[in-house]
Amino acid sequence: MEEEGPRSASGLEPIAELLRARNTPAVADRTSWLVEEMVAQTGDRENTACYRVAAERCPEDVIFEALALLKDARADGRIRNRGAWFVSTLKLLCLDRHQPDPFGARAGARAGP
Repeated sequence: MEEEGPRSASGLEPIAELLRARNTPAVADRTSWLVEEMVAQTGDRENTACYRVAAERCPEDVIFEALALLKDARADGRIRNRGAWFVSTLKLLCLDRHQPDPFGARAGARAGP
């Protein structure tokens, strides 16, 4: 039995083809995927709209760093409210990286006329 798919002369499949075959979210749905990641980690489905704002306004690396810190804090037993802790941490990380506050009143507003 032969395997199907593109192969190089060496018989190995290129890594790009392997990665492309994985089930990854579509670019258009990336925001929804990030929201679901935040909801899953915080256990806070009631604040999905808040997490959608974060997914739209924060760089992904900041979101993933906040999720990693949440995971560490949960393991240490340091937090009572995962959602509040996550949002607070996300705001601090944005501030630390000179990013606008994603939840601020003018976070989505443009400057100028």
